[in-house]
Amino acid sequence: MRNDISVLFDLEARPNAPLHTLCETLVTADRPESIYTWMRNPKVRTTLAQLGADERSITHDTLDQLPTSRHIDHLRAILVDAHLLPQRDEALQRFERWLAEKLEPLPVDLRKPVERFATWHHLRSIRRKSSATTNSQSSVHNAKQEITAAIAFLTWLHDEHGRTLNQCRQAHVDLWLAAGPTTRFTVRNFLVVAMKERLVPPLIVPHRKSKSTRKMTHEDRIEWIRRCLVEEPDTVAFRTAAMLLVLYAQPLSRVASLQIDAITEVEGDLHLTFNEIPVLILEPFAELVRTHLAHRAPSRTRDVESSPWLFPGGRAGTHINYSYLMTKIRGLGINLLAAKNRALDDLVTEMPPPLVADLLGYSYQVTTQHAASAGDTFAHYPTLRR
Repeated sequence: MRNDISVLFDLEARPNAPLHTLCETLVTADRPESIYTWMRNPKVRTTLAQLGADERSITHDTLDQLPTSRHIDHLRAILVDAHLLPQRDEALQRFERWLAEKLEPLPVDLRKPVERFATWHHLRSIRRKSSATTNSQSSVHNAKQEITAAIAFLTWLHDEHGRTLNQCRQAHVDLWLAAGPTTRFTVRNFLVVAMKERLVPPLIVPHRKSKSTRKMTHEDRIEWIRRCLVEEPDTVAFRTAAMLLVLYAQPLSRVASLQIDAITEVEGDLHLTFNEIPVLILEPFAELVRTHLAHRAPSRTRDVESSPWLFPGGRAGTHINYSYLMTKIRGLGINLLAAKNRALDDLVTEMPPPLVADLLGYSYQVTTQHAASAGDTFAHYPTLRR
C-alpha cells in the first residue's frame, strides 16, 4: 500500500512534508483493510491525486472548494487527526453552507426575515458557543428545524393568502397551526423573535401541547439497568452508553460527545463528570465502564489509545455519530425519552432537585418540574453552584 500511495502522491518528485505525513498515517492505520476499501473508490483516488499534484498546502479551504461528499469528510477527519489541519466545528461549517443554499432560491420578501432570524438568532448563537473542540450538531439540528418551519410558513402565507410577514394576522397563525401536523408549532420561535423586532404585529403563538409524557415505570427502569449490566459482551459500548441514559438521565447527544478525561480514578474508584462535580460510579457499573475503556472501538486510521472520545467514531478523531448511537440504543429496546424522564423522576425523589441539576448538567427549572411531577419538591434546598 505504501508504494501505491507514494505513486498516487508522486512523493519522490514532491517533497511535500504534509503529504509524507498523510502517507505514513494511512499505511500505519490500525485497520489497513478499511484503507484498502476506501482507496478503491475512484473518487477517493482522484481526490488524493489532486492533492498530490497541487502545489498549495492542504487547508480546510482547499477541501471546501471540492464537491461535498462523504469521502471528502473522511479525508478531512484523517488530516485533522494527523494534525495536518487544525480542528474546527464541522457541524457549524455545514450549517453555514446549508443556510446559503436554503436562502438562495427564496424571493426577497421571504428571504429577508428568514435570513435575519437565521443569522442573528441562530448563527450568531452557534458561533458564540462554538470552538475547535466542540460539535454544534444538536444546536444546528434545532436551527434547521426552526428555519425550515419559518420558510414553510412564509411560503404558505404568500402563496395561499398573498401576504408578507408584516401583513400576518392572528387568523393566519391559527389557521396554519390548525390545518397541519404538530411540527408546524416549530414556527413559534421565529414569530416570537419577529414580534420582538416589530416585524409582525403582536400575535399569540401557543406552545405545542404534548398529548402525554412518555415515562417507563420504575420497575422497567430497574430491569433495564440489570439488562445493561449483564447482556452480551459484544454490546459493551452501547450498554455503557445506555446506562448513562437510564442511570443518570444523560441525553444521547451529550453521551456521544463525552471525552475520556471526563472519567477519573481516585483511590480505585471511578468518577464521571457530567457538569463540574465528579459523580461516583458504583459497582457493578464501574466494572462495565472499565471493560468498555479497555475495548473502545478503534477508528479506521488511528489506534484507540489516541482517541480523546469515550465513544470513538468510525472517522479519525471523531466521536460516535449521535444518530447512529440513538439507533443502536433503540435497537436494544429502550424508549429513549421514557427512560430519561423516569431516571429524572427517580433521581429527584432521592436527592434535592438543585443537586441533581448541578451533578448532571440540567437546569433547575427542569429538575424542579420533574420533582413536582413525581410529587416531591425540594426547591428550598441549597445548590452547589457558586
